[in-house]
Amino acid sequence: MAVEYILASKNKDTIGTIGLSISVFESIAQYTIEDMKDVYLTLSTNFRKNVNCKVENNALIIDLDIVVRIGKNVNEISRQIQNNVASEIYAMTSINNIIVNVNVKGFCI
Repeated sequence: MAVEYILASKNKDTIGTIGLSISVFESIAQYTIEDMKDVYLTLSTNFRKNVNCKVENNALIIDLDIVVRIGKNVNEISRQIQNNVASEIYAMTSINNIIVNVNVKGFCI
């Protein structure tokens, strides 16, 4: 299985390049959601992860599968997730071309 990397530094003044594995971005998204209330990542299976990351057209695309606590506003929580994940990734990596797709798979108690 090939590991994809995203170049974090393209400056000519550096000694070398800095590459971040896409699993780094998946981990950041996962930790960000674990810190939030009223939302949980779905359970991962052998065939599907609850956080997926890919690069298309020079944009980092993150797909998240979540469940929301019953009685909470799904749209508000989804927007909060998008903002929190994008801002955490930017704060930790300085990458700002980020698309966060939130897939609500169900509800929990």
